[in-house]
Amino acid sequence: MKIKKYIASVLIVITILVLPVSVLLNQVAGKFFSKEFTSQMLYEKVFNTNDLAYLMRAIANERIKDVQDLKTGMIIAIFSKADSRKWEDLLQTLLPQEQLKPVVDHTLDGFYDWKANDADYPDIQVRTESFVEHLSTNTEFLFRWAHSVTRPPQLKPDALEQLKAQGFGDSIPPLLLSGVPDSIYDAFAERGGELMAEQLAKANVPKVIDLTEIIKGKTEVEKLRDIKGKLNILQGVSKWAWVFLTILLMVGFWMYGFRNKAFPSMVSRSFFGLAVGMFTVAWLAGHYLLENLELRIHANAESAPRPLRNKLIELITHYLDQAGGLMYTIGWVLIVISLGIVAVNVIKVRRSKALQTKT
Repeated sequence: MKIKKYIASVLIVITILVLPVSVLLNQVAGKFFSKEFTSQMLYEKVFNTNDLAYLMRAIANERIKDVQDLKTGMIIAIFSKADSRKWEDLLQTLLPQEQLKPVVDHTLDGFYDWKANDADYPDIQVRTESFVEHLSTNTEFLFRWAHSVTRPPQLKPDALEQLKAQGFGDSIPPLLLSGVPDSIYDAFAERGGELMAEQLAKANVPKVIDLTEIIKGKTEVEKLRDIKGKLNILQGVSKWAWVFLTILLMVGFWMYGFRNKAFPSMVSRSFFGLAVGMFTVAWLAGHYLLENLELRIHANAESAPRPLRNKLIELITHYLDQAGGLMYTIGWVLIVISLGIVAVNVIKVRRSKALQTKT
């Protein structure tokens, strides 16, 4: 009998120590492995116009430091000069949500399908046809936008006359650096849009960008297999560990004995211990786990622009905050139940003593 109680106590203690961690893992990993939840979070935290404008501006500001090619440098310099409001105007016109959403959803489909199948690499192709067609019909807007960002000084009269005589020329950079009066600006912008449309046609943008080939060129297949294996193990553990541990707790209670006089006290202490465990794990996740994750992300993804890394950390922080809130709620519920069991037990003991006194 003592051995049975000893085993029961060990099971209960193990459950109290590990169950809070499994609940946190279930909440955080469960949300990450949910395609629908991840898609919603991406649109709420990354791809809404305000956040995407901030992100693109930050990336442009970071990239301008490393660009050595003059042509590319000029383009990125223009983008880096644009404030957040300008970026919002650009994105709303050139990257509408109804075109962006299918691309993002298709990319997520490729990732989650790869995680579930036996393929070595995810099959992800981004179709650019709709983006290019939309851009080709808005090149004048893009020129006006870029020209308003550069804010060039007004041309002197002789230079302005020369520019008009040339039909505003055949090169975009000189136009972006030329200020003209409002009276001829519409014709000036129309010519700039025509030149941008010509450059876009010459660029011959591929209709499909094969991200699978890009990944193959940058990542070894063994590394991807290892990542997939770990992700699937993590998903399985996060999904079922808390169920297994809850069953262990019930088994521990059953072995301890429901008819045992000390059983209510054991349940109360166990629930109180679980509550403390929930509070502790939630606090550690919010303070230490996130900090460690930040260091690992910045250390292992140095090639990615820092704004992208910061957005990833922001998403993980959101997951941890939600999981921590749930754990705090569960913890307080367990404390209330624990106190309720103690109160009921005290009332029963007092009634029993009162009956004994009467008899």
